[in-house]
Amino acid sequence: MAVTAVDYTDEIDLDELVGGVHSAFPLDALPPPEKRSELSTMIGDALHPETRFREHVRVTVLTGRIG
Repeated sequence: MAVTAVDYTDEIDLDELVGGVHSAFPLDALPPPEKRSELSTMIGDALHPETRFREHVRVTVLTGRIG
């Protein structure tokens, strides 16, 4: 079995950040679809004037053989 990790930093925009927030929550914790744009606006207002963000990402791959 082998473990490989790759780390990198990427720049994301506000839409990508908001999409990540939406995908991190279970559906029942998010506002209903017709109100999600309000949540996006609130996030944008809270982070204003920033529109670009650095995101550190670690991808870990576990590989092995069966048999």
